[in-house]
Amino acid sequence: QKTWTVQGIPPEEALRSRLTRLIGGDEKPAFLFAASHGMGSSLGWSRQESDTGALICQEWPGPTWNGNPRPFYFAGEDLSDDKDPSGMIAMFFACYGAGMPKMNEFRQKDGLADSDQIANRAFVAALPMRMLSHPKGGALAVIGHIERAWDCSFRSGKNSPPQLQTFQSSLKLLMEGFPVGAAMEPFNSRYSELTSDLTEELKDLAAGKRATDEFIEMWTSNNDARNYAVIGDPAVRMAVA
Repeated sequence: QKTWTVQGIPPEEALRSRLTRLIGGDEKPAFLFAASHGMGSSLGWSRQESDTGALICQEWPGPTWNGNPRPFYFAGEDLSDDKDPSGMIAMFFACYGAGMPKMNEFRQKDGLADSDQIANRAFVAALPMRMLSHPKGGALAVIGHIERAWDCSFRSGKNSPPQLQTFQSSLKLLMEGFPVGAAMEPFNSRYSELTSDLTEELKDLAAGKRATDEFIEMWTSNNDARNYAVIGDPAVRMAVA
């Protein structure tokens, strides 16, 4: 029976310097779960493909900051050649943590009638790619989110308590030795359930029911659940010392 040591990093220690030690540094774990904001971007930004999805760290002053955000996030280029992410698995719960589509997938949430373009092309985030292709050896896999990540991933309503069962079940499978692909099955099941509910709602709308805010939230939850992705080999398992 495996015995795991689980270490939580408190918010005040969630700094770029600490993340550098965790991703390929002297504190590299078998599995790293990071919950943070992911760096967003707009069409035409010169650093869109290199920096979108980068993990925003505790140094960030907050949404009122109008200066250069670069010192406050950890991007692919911050994982230097002298680090060693080989053998680790990471999960980034962050907007664009796995990549960005070409078109906005949450236009209903944004109040847009038509799809709008948000990137020149769909792309995988640079940080997972750097981790998997590192010259000292690549990470086994990175689990992340395509497009923006919403709190409906872990909450059924604005005032409801956190519902972490999907994440907990997935991590439990990983710790029991299941491959990454199999450990993602709780996410697949949740998406299937939400898709079934949305399909019934769409039938009602086709029959004349008027769309409500509840329908928009249902649509958002469905797209959000669909957008989790494994970057790397889904057959790998958590490394055991």
